[in-house]
Amino acid sequence: MCNFKTTNRLFVVLLLIFLVIGWKSKTAQTQSTAEKPVEQVRKNIQVLKGLPDSQLFLLMNFVSDSLGVTCDHCHVKGEKNPQTGEDTWVWERDDKKEKAVGREMMRMVLELNRTRFNREGVVTCYTCHRGSTRPERMALLPPHDFCRSA
Repeated sequence: MCNFKTTNRLFVVLLLIFLVIGWKSKTAQTQSTAEKPVEQVRKNIQVLKGLPDSQLFLLMNFVSDSLGVTCDHCHVKGEKNPQTGEDTWVWERDDKKEKAVGREMMRMVLELNRTRFNREGVVTCYTCHRGSTRPERMALLPPHDFCRSA
């Protein structure tokens, strides 16, 4: 079970690294293809400009998993669709302070990776948050061995 969790976490971290770092270098290539940058397809994009639209929901899923939250933590739900009964979303609304905080955190992560790690995706949301909305401030002492059976 430990190997499965470790493998999943590694996959998610690698996915974010690919998305956050790769999207800047692919912007010119993306614009020459049929896929448009997210800010040309969606409203109110402030931080992730240049990211291919197809990568937005993958990145948002990584962020939500890193914080242990769902979309409605930052985004506004609209009325239920009367035909399907499913939630609708008003992604562009800025009603929740968590969305503003999320944008600032994204800017911080991008800036850290740009200035301290030569644009490599060393720091991610998961680096500090570890599946919680509150970042861990101290390591558990003594370290807990998750692989050891109880």
